[in-house]
Amino acid sequence: MDFDYIELPVGTPLAITSAQAVGGQATLKVDGPAGPDYTLLISTDLTQWSPVLTSPSPMPPVFLVDTNRYPPGLLFYRIRLDD
Repeated sequence: MDFDYIELPVGTPLAITSAQAVGGQATLKVDGPAGPDYTLLISTDLTQWSPVLTSPSPMPPVFLVDTNRYPPGLLFYRIRLDD
């Protein structure tokens, strides 16, 4: 199995620095390196992850907005960097 990885410069952490849900939409502010694509992933159980959207090569900070409507319950988000 092959794996791709992105090497981040030292001192360039990837972090969701704020998140809010308004009117059924989740908005996440993400700080991280410039260059790679940012893919927003969602899960209801922390084991199965599905991509919601990808922002190609954005300049940080990046605002990712999930406009999908989901049934009530817990939702978890994470960010994946793609090259």
